[in-house]
Formats: sequence, C-alpha cells, structure tokens
Amino acid sequence: MGRLPTLRLHRLHLRIGFARQTTTSLGFAAARAVDLALRVPDRPSIRVIIKDVAGPSSLRPGRLQVTVGEAWTEVFFGLEGPADERVRVEVYHPDSTEKVHGATPDRWYSVSGTSRGMTPPSAPPPAPEGWASTIADEGIRKVFLHIEKHGVVTEPEVTNLLGSARAFRRFSLEFDDYLPRLPFKVRIEPGEGGKRYVREGDR
Repeated sequence: MGRLPTLRLHRLHLRIGFARQTTTSLGFAAARAVDLALRVPDRPSIRVIIKDVAGPSSLRPGRLQVTVGEAWTEVFFGLEGPADERVRVEVYHPDSTEKVHGATPDRWYSVSGTSRGMTPPSAPPPAPEGWASTIADEGIRKVFLHIEKHGVVTEPEVTNLLGSARAFRRFSLEFDDYLPRLPFKVRIEPGEGGKRYVREGDR
C-alpha cells in the first residue's frame, strides 16, 4: 500500500432535519438515517478523505450515514489535490433517494497538494469571486481585498482603510477569525512601520 501524504484534518458540524412547514415525501419521513458525502464542486481532481465522525452517525466507504434529528455530527476530513490551495466543500446526498438539500459552508479549507517534482508557481492563483461578501464589515472587507489585489498591506495602510487606530487594534484581535473565510492564506511579518499582512505565495 502506498503512503498517503500528510493531510491537514478539518472539522465540520452538520445535521439533518425537516424543513419547516413543508410537505415531506413519505419515503424521507420514514427514513431514520441518510447517507451524506463531501465534495468540492466542479473540482473532480480534489479528493475528500473522511477520516472519522463523532455523534449520531457512522462512517461508510466514501460517505457517512447520519441519523435524522436535532443532534449534531462532527466530521473530520482531509482534502487532497494536485496543488496546495484553499477551496469550499459541499455536503450532499449522493444517492438522490431522499429530498435532501445540499449545503456549502462559508469557510474555506486547505488542500494538501500531492504533485511532486514540479516548480510551484511564483504567485498564487486568482481568488474565486464572491468570497468577500461573507465579510460584513466594509472596512475589513477592503483590507482583505487590498491584500488579494496587491499581495501585501502595511499597518498604516490598514489603519487608514479602517479609519482609526482603535479599529486597527480590533482588527488585530479578530484577525484569526477571518482567515477561514479567505480563499488564500495570509501571514503576518514585522515591518518598519509595524505589521505587514502578506498573501502567501507573494514576495
């Protein structure tokens, strides 16, 4: 058996319930558990590897069987693809035997690249559109859009975009909370005028 690359495990909480005030098919009403799977939409080259589950569910080859109800299931999974990147995943019902609506969490997950002997690109791929709309604060949204476009933003530039030093301090405290919403990685470096926020892959 070949060795799998080291995967960074991600966590996802999910549950299956009935839609409110809607007519449900008799087949689904009788179902006590439903099979679910994870995928990256329109990206067949990225493989989802479900490692473990916790809660009212069981793990099956390539999928999980989740009990219908109010209890949450915790899923531990990894993503493997041609290159390191960040993507969103979709939870869906692979058999289409029940009327189950798929769901796509807002957060982005890291893919473990498996390509070997290839020179990594000097710059990261363009970020998918639409991610910025998940950040409600206009100032903070501008900061990350600036990083996406220019690759780096300095502490004075962030303060200017946010409007005050107090807003910058709040941004610094909450910085890690925004990272899961970004389709790219950002690291913090020291600079002459304070911190520098750098998009990974940029020099």
